[in-house]
Amino acid sequence: MTHPTFRRLLRSLSAVALGASLLLGTAAQARDLRVALPLEPSSIDPAAMIAPYNGTISLHIYDGLVRRSPALRQEPGLATSWPALDDTTWEFELRKGVKWHDGSDFSADDVIATVDRIKALDVPLSFRLYTSTIASMAAVNPTTLRIKTNGPDPLLPGKMSFLFITPAIVPKPDARATAAHLIGG
Repeated sequence: MTHPTFRRLLRSLSAVALGASLLLGTAAQARDLRVALPLEPSSIDPAAMIAPYNGTISLHIYDGLVRRSPALRQEPGLATSWPALDDTTWEFELRKGVKWHDGSDFSADDVIATVDRIKALDVPLSFRLYTSTIASMAAVNPTTLRIKTNGPDPLLPGKMSFLFITPAIVPKPDARATAAHLIGG
């Protein structure tokens, strides 16, 4: 004969195990994810144009150097730190070990190419307003980016939170080619 406390414990553990197996069984099933937006995004190209619904999609696909916390504080994204070296020079230390969808390494060259691409795109509501003070950029090494501004810009790290970084191999200002590349076409 078993002790009543032991039987209760055994029943409780059995119920937990049954519940966990049911939860895990349903979690493994593939399902469609549907997202409701008031308007269809005009592009999945994160540099195409500043539009609320494009940004909503981009937030779930791309990352920036700097992120915003729910309290709107700056926090590390693809950059782990961004000290100001002087009034017009910032140095962004980039996260190591980040890979693109094709397995290539994320580097300072990707950030430079992204900003150059944004500056070259001729679209309404351009992200150029966030890059307008950038005078030059240089890859000190693959994980260190130095940005010189054309005057003091204490808001530069905050502006970088609005730019979604893409691989350097993304084509320059051709939205269709970019979209095809980004979705693997």
